Amino acid sequence: MGTIQAIARLFHGGGARKPAPKTAFASASECGPERDENQDCFFADAKRRVFCVADGMGGGQGGSRASATACAMIGEAVARPGSFRERIRSIGRAIDGANEGILRFAAKAGYDRMGTTVALLAVGGPVGSGPATAVVAHVGDSRVYLFRKGSLVRLTRDHSLVEDSGAAFSPLLRRTNLSHVLTRAVGIERSVRPGWRKIAVCPGDMFLLCSDGVCDMVPDDSIRFAFAAGKTPGGVVKILERKTLMAGAMDNYTMIVAAVES
Repeated sequence: MGTIQAIARLFHGGGARKPAPKTAFASASECGPERDENQDCFFADAKRRVFCVADGMGGGQGGSRASATACAMIGEAVARPGSFRERIRSIGRAIDGANEGILRFAAKAGYDRMGTTVALLAVGGPVGSGPATAVVAHVGDSRVYLFRKGSLVRLTRDHSLVEDSGAAFSPLLRRTNLSHVLTRAVGIERSVRPGWRKIAVCPGDMFLLCSDGVCDMVPDDSIRFAFAAGKTPGGVVKILERKTLMAGAMDNYTMIVAAVES
């Protein structure tokens, strides 16, 4: 299924006809003590309520360029005027464009597998009398979580050999050097297939977007605790960053915590 067709399935009514809820956010992105370069990148626009984390991969400067390319193209798409539906379509085209641009650059630079993950959240206004909505898009193993009324839910499923292998084989693969092999990424294949999801959102909902440098170090139970104890985006980021570092921070780590305020 193409990107535009996948997006069309998310929307069955008209565009947003009421003001979208306000959002606040906090973020952190660091190299970590085990790495020499931060190849993660992130984009956050609280006014337009769009947030994105990208985790680059590739030799030399390939990974950092790939993640920066994805975030830059998404940022340009978000800045264009239009309805929420049109914004999501622009984001989908931006992901396609980033895929093509990374492939072209990799071919010229001689990189074998230059690419990036993408985890994206966009919050929009109600459609008619319905609730406010959020659209999640992701490629690879960067994640989006929802914290609501004390419960934590992961909204994305990793595009990785481990999670694609099914319940019978994934525990075995997690103990091998294949545990981080991705089955989808932006810039690896001629076409990219993001996972798309739409959910209703409520005031008080909080979201975490993060690279695997966070979720590999901090288990879901500890992420839930960070939300419950931190209470605000800044407080949650502070706790998660501390937990990531205490666990060793074996990779670059990037996180955005966004809260729906009203």
